[in-house]
Amino acid sequence: MTKCRTGVYGIRNRVTGGMYVGSTADSFQQRFKVHRKQLRERRHHNHYLQTIFDKRGADALEYLILEEVPPDREAVLLAEQRWIDFYKSNPNTICYNVAPTAWSNKGYRRSEDAIRRTAEASAREFDGLIAPDGTEYSPIFNLSKFCTQHALNYGNIYEVLIGERRHHKGWTSIIHRQTPIIVRGQKYCLVVPSGELHEIDNLTAFAYEHQLSRAGLSNVLAGKRRQHHGWRAANPRQLPTLTPLQIKNRERWLRALGLFEAGLTYKQIAEELAYKDAKGAYGAVASALKLIGKHRDDVLKHRQPTKRRLKIEEKWTTALAMKRSGYSYREIAEKLNYKDFTGAYHAVKRAKVLEAMKIE
Repeated sequence: MTKCRTGVYGIRNRVTGGMYVGSTADSFQQRFKVHRKQLRERRHHNHYLQTIFDKRGADALEYLILEEVPPDREAVLLAEQRWIDFYKSNPNTICYNVAPTAWSNKGYRRSEDAIRRTAEASAREFDGLIAPDGTEYSPIFNLSKFCTQHALNYGNIYEVLIGERRHHKGWTSIIHRQTPIIVRGQKYCLVVPSGELHEIDNLTAFAYEHQLSRAGLSNVLAGKRRQHHGWRAANPRQLPTLTPLQIKNRERWLRALGLFEAGLTYKQIAEELAYKDAKGAYGAVASALKLIGKHRDDVLKHRQPTKRRLKIEEKWTTALAMKRSGYSYREIAEKLNYKDFTGAYHAVKRAKVLEAMKIE
């Protein structure tokens, strides 16, 4: 089955045979993933499918491809409408589609209870919001109208107001105040490694220009990290007090990094520091590098190589010398016992990288 097929699909109830009809102009696989994720998170738009999933589990639903259609939106919608009409007119099959029209709620009659809940939500009074420029809007009586006036997403703003989301486009809740949000357009200062002040108004563009991590700079400005590749906040917020367990873990990470720099493998580090396996040691080294603001490549340049590493590098160097002498990749693979010519090709490529690093 190819990964780019588009058209009409169905979600069938294995127990009763009921069918939900949908369509996609992108990919069947991607659309199925969206349905499964929404069902797991209990926020699927179709309450019939959500009820089946909650009561009988994921195995009760079967995902089917009903018709393949070229990736044209109008053609896909026409095909979906034809299948909806087919299942709606079949008395022996339950159709779970609420709306009779494809990709539209036209013709769908809402219940009185749903209308009442919507009216109560519109009339609900909220405590208020703080705009990115610091202006306070309090109280808010009609959230839907407020979102329309300020070009905001209703669902995201609602999550901000009830405390489930930190911010939306820089808008924060008056009640659920947290650390200030760094948004595009806000000016703030960083101290460059040379000690000079640098004013920034676009963090994303600045990070891209200086080949830095935007998340790393954001954490520095929020006070979660002391520095990122030597860049520090001009007015850093006070770092949170670490618990004894956090201090112990950080000391363990730094010990793991020291062993890594000394030339030990991840497996040896895991045995030395009582990690479960090599993955635990790898995570400890990665955490230590993130903590001190270094990159793994910077450490590898000064790391003492193991005996196995020296043997591999010697083999790479031999492959490079043979290539320069006129041997083909297949001949190099046969001489040095590589599986095929691609192994010899990558060996020559890595030898050139090693050679460039030594020149530097």
